[in-house]
Amino acid sequence: MSQCECSAPLTGGPHATWCPVAAAARLAASKMTTEQHRARHVELHKMLDELVADWMTHTGKRPSSSSVLELLEWSNTQTVEPTEKT
Repeated sequence: MSQCECSAPLTGGPHATWCPVAAAARLAASKMTTEQHRARHVELHKMLDELVADWMTHTGKRPSSSSVLELLEWSNTQTVEPTEKT
């Protein structure tokens, strides 16, 4: 597959950085060892913890009473117009 479901190329350009389909294709093509795969998931969990903590600090919301979509929408907005928590 040379194009994503969104019709963008799977390699190169900014699309390859943000698109989860492109990321999955890169991951599948990278031939990670089991240990590398495990280590990558550990790192991803740390980054998710940081993202959720940042979201909670900025919004006052809690994961138990919010949706994943709310978190993702807030996170996406932060990539365009970040807010400062004072």
